[in-house]
Amino acid sequence: MPCAARQRHRAAHDGRERVVRQPIYYPYAWALAHAKGDVLQLAVESPSYDVASVGAVPFVDVAATIDRANGDTSLFLLNRDLDKPRELKVVWHDGPRPASEMTFELPPRSSSVVRLSRRA
Repeated sequence: MPCAARQRHRAAHDGRERVVRQPIYYPYAWALAHAKGDVLQLAVESPSYDVASVGAVPFVDVAATIDRANGDTSLFLLNRDLDKPRELKVVWHDGPRPASEMTFELPPRSSSVVRLSRRA
C-alpha cells in the first residue's frame, strides 16, 4: 500500500471499502476537536532519553489550551516511554483548576486528552 493517507482495505465479510486510520490520526483529531482559544505557557520537567540525531528527548510532553470565553481548558498528554507508565503532576499557578495540583498516571506509549470545564 503506497501511502498511509490512501490505505484502504476490503472487509471480507461485506465487501465494503473502508479507510484504515493510522495511530497518529487520533491525537490530531483530538487537537482539532478540543484545542480552542489560547495556548498556555507550560514548564514541563521530565526524565529524557537520548536520540542520536536530536539529543535528549523527554519521555513526557504536554500541551494545553484555554478557551477564555468559557474557561474550558484542554491538556494534551504524551508518554513516549515504550515500557513504563509515567506520572504527570500538574501544578496550576493561574487559570482553571479543580484543584491546585492534579496527578495523572500515563500508560506506556500513550497519548491522552483531559478536558476541564468551569461550567456547572
